[in-house]
Amino acid sequence: MNQMTPAQFAEAIENPDIIVLDVRTPQEYESAHIDGAILIDIQNPDFAQRISVLDKSAHYAVYCRSGNRSSYACQDLLDLGITNIDHLEHGIMAWIDKNYPVNQG
Repeated sequence: MNQMTPAQFAEAIENPDIIVLDVRTPQEYESAHIDGAILIDIQNPDFAQRISVLDKSAHYAVYCRSGNRSSYACQDLLDLGITNIDHLEHGIMAWIDKNYPVNQG
């Protein structure tokens, strides 16, 4: 797993092959999310089932609000055998703090 600053994360997700995962709640996602991010709420009871069907050979970029929940999500992905993971340190709060763009709705 690669721990990334917002600048590194922004550069990484320019690659169209990287799948961006937002592991926050639907309400948080609606308020602001990174363009193209797929929502898989780590607090939802179906989280384990939803990540179990992900392509294990794909490259994922994972974030949450502050980096805490996404750290757990990354570990869950690693436990499933997914090894190509980028993790946004300090989450979307750091992303927004560095003035990177977000979508709403």
